[in-house]
Amino acid sequence: MSGWSTFNPGLPFGIFGNENQEVRKRLDIAERTNLQEKAKLNALTGDAFEDYEAKHFSAVHKANLHDVDWRVPRVLYDKDPKYNRNLIPLFQQARPGAQTSLTAAVAPGARALPVLGNQGFEQGRRVIIEPGTERQETNMAVGPGSTLASPLSFPHPAGSLVVQPPEPVNFDPEQATQKYADIQRIKQDQSDMLVNQLSQESIAQWSDKLQPIGMSPPPNEFVARPGCNYTHVHPGYQRQDDIWERKLELRTLQEAVRGDVTKPMPRPVLFAGDYDNFHEGKYLKDDCPIA
Repeated sequence: MSGWSTFNPGLPFGIFGNENQEVRKRLDIAERTNLQEKAKLNALTGDAFEDYEAKHFSAVHKANLHDVDWRVPRVLYDKDPKYNRNLIPLFQQARPGAQTSLTAAVAPGARALPVLGNQGFEQGRRVIIEPGTERQETNMAVGPGSTLASPLSFPHPAGSLVVQPPEPVNFDPEQATQKYADIQRIKQDQSDMLVNQLSQESIAQWSDKLQPIGMSPPPNEFVARPGCNYTHVHPGYQRQDDIWERKLELRTLQEAVRGDVTKPMPRPVLFAGDYDNFHEGKYLKDDCPIA
């Protein structure tokens, strides 16, 4: 089935039987022909036709949104608190109703309704057949294909109205909270999946750009448990390079002032003993070059 007819199911609902199938078939043929002709034009113009069509006929290009990765705003929508707070009242609103009609007569005892379409109908909610007539009866939709919970009590001719009335506002706070929690859990799972996809693609692009100069991205960050070894958190640490553990390097004041600024230099000191005798909050003799 073509994408057009899949997302526009309302058109064939007005046609019955073989005519319905014929319309769908013609739509599929037209869509395939359209795609084939576009492919030929793109081959002749070096994909220029596709760019021209997108630039002049695409609402996305006219709004300068063709370069937007829609996964990013979707992640913001799923994770940003301002889009996810105070939503419980939305789950307490009324549920809309729906209506359709029978395409064939049904006899008493039947549990399946041949309807024109079941869009908008929800399972587990009541339906009314021929409302406002002598043969009105109420049942419940329990399965696909307009399956009913109990057999029909009256015969109903083709064209009879089938209605699912709207439900009133749900004032049950626990039910609304549960629905809100379910939606938030689904959004969290989807956003985590999108974040993982975006991060993997970003690392791959980063690696491709660093490869020509012989570099690679740093390793992925990780969260270590409290109390683990310092060298486990900092695997590149070497004791001999620690400034408080290595041998004190002394330089003259002139070397400290005129030294190579592109290279790190230790603190300019006058006496090695200043490090050993230093106490925070006290000034010792000759610990300040200016003094």
